[in-house]
Amino acid sequence: MISSISAENPYIGLSNYSMTNAAIDNLVKVAEVELINRKIRFNSVRSCVILTRMIANERACTPAFMA
Repeated sequence: MISSISAENPYIGLSNYSMTNAAIDNLVKVAEVELINRKIRFNSVRSCVILTRMIANERACTPAFMA
């Protein structure tokens, strides 16, 4: 699964994005517990933000967000 740091650090203008990534994080936790007896690993990777023109135009793109 691919998640994002926005799951833990929501910012104005990114509510849908933050919410779906939080759901992914929770799914990973539940699947890990449910599948441990079958020796199936379930992980997610949290991507970072890369400053592109699209990101720079977002309301949430503040120095604090980029930090």
